Amino acid sequence: MGAAFERAEGTLAQRLLEALDAAEATGGDWRGRGGAAILVVPAEGSPWDRVIDLRVEEGEGSLAELRRLVDRAEGYRSTNRAQHGRAELGRAAGLPARHVDWLAFLDAAADGDVPLARERLRRLERVHPGWRDYARALSGHPDFPALEEIVAE
Repeated sequence: MGAAFERAEGTLAQRLLEALDAAEATGGDWRGRGGAAILVVPAEGSPWDRVIDLRVEEGEGSLAELRRLVDRAEGYRSTNRAQHGRAELGRAAGLPARHVDWLAFLDAAADGDVPLARERLRRLERVHPGWRDYARALSGHPDFPALEEIVAE
């Protein structure tokens, strides 16, 4: 496990998963396969902060499912922290199409492209009218100064 962890690249969660894969490859837990969990906290900050906190309670494929969840969580985390190009990051991370559409809307709003953002919001609203309310709730966010104008149409 230790050698696999040290050889692995990527985030701490990805490296921990490599170590778990190595343990599984050598026979795993003598009690059989059960659940899998991963908890990563930031190096600094409050003790309750979490970077990743995921678990799969049981199942033969729990390690594979945990990896899928870690990939998804890291995809969301990267898009949430991005200032630009959120939709491309989301698409590359395999996030759901509707969320990628939302990210494209946020990209246009952050760039101050009001007409494009309005069109993207209208497309989202055709799926569900709650998207406008969600955008309106974020209109005071400092990263998206154009949101108030966008949702006012």
